[in-house]
Amino acid sequence: MPASANWRDIVTICRAEGFDDPNDVYKKAMLMFKKFRSYKWHRKQSPPRMKSKKETDMERRQLRRRFLDLFWKPLDKNKEEMEKLVEDAMDTAWFDDLIDFAVGILTLFNDGRTYRKLIERCYFNAAPGERQIDVAIELGMGSSCFSDKHKEAVTLIGIEAWMHAKNMEYEDMAKRIVEYHDIYPDNIPGKRDQSEYFLNYFEPHKKQKNQDPKKPKKQSAKLRKKKDGVKQ
Repeated sequence: MPASANWRDIVTICRAEGFDDPNDVYKKAMLMFKKFRSYKWHRKQSPPRMKSKKETDMERRQLRRRFLDLFWKPLDKNKEEMEKLVEDAMDTAWFDDLIDFAVGILTLFNDGRTYRKLIERCYFNAAPGERQIDVAIELGMGSSCFSDKHKEAVTLIGIEAWMHAKNMEYEDMAKRIVEYHDIYPDNIPGKRDQSEYFLNYFEPHKKQKNQDPKKPKKQSAKLRKKKDGVKQ
């Protein structure tokens, strides 16, 4: 069966980000979601420890760096480290923000609302012991359609989470909050421009005010005098 247009688009995004095997992105994202669901089912209902803003910001930067260092590596050789990262990230502001961003951006993609509903039912609102076939029936999908949509949604969230984490790291570098360092695969020639293109493609377009081309912007009196040769 030929790949869907949606899957081909997701493959293109993954490869632009340096992930030549989108199935590897899928497996890592699945690990995150399975750990999250299991944690949600079995966690103790105790109030979280209050953290200062300084502690939260430091924790956010440390977890993000670990995520960026691990996510591009082969899962079969780094599974234990990846599992430990996800366990450490549970109940942190960083993990909540990362998942919220990635899930929220799904709606900008074709079939995004279906993807979001599927992810929320399978992992955020799933009851213990509930099977995926039960969710498929509830959403009115056949098993084959559900399997395809599930893989697309999970892979898309995985690559969007990576792109968001990388973008936040670059912002902190620009602000000199963290020291500059290479982020794979942006140290490979030609990859940086591609990844920025796809990130911008999925971000909501900013509204720009329409300007009447017949009415140029008014110049300040100071600027007009300079152009006319009048000394200030």
